[in-house]
Amino acid sequence: MTAALRALVHFDVSGAFHANPLSFVVLPFVAVLVAMELGGFVVTNKFGTWTNKSAVRIAGITMCAALFLVWIARFFGAFGGPIRV
Repeated sequence: MTAALRALVHFDVSGAFHANPLSFVVLPFVAVLVAMELGGFVVTNKFGTWTNKSAVRIAGITMCAALFLVWIARFFGAFGGPIRV
C-alpha cells in the first residue's frame, strides 16, 4: 500500500494499480473512516462514536481479508508477482 500511495501522490495511476490492485478501494475507504472519526470527535468529543458500527467493522474486516488474499496471491505470481520494494 505504501508503494501504491506513493505512486498515486505522483499521479502514476498504472503504477499504483501495479503496486496494489486494491489501492483504489482501500485508500478512499480509509480516508472516509478518518473523516468520520474526526467528525465524530468534533461533535461528541469522543472517538469511535460514528465508526463503532457493525457495518463499518464488517467492511474493515473484508478489506483486511482482501488485502491479505492479494498479498498471498502475489507470492504465487498473480497480479505481476512480487514487486520490487
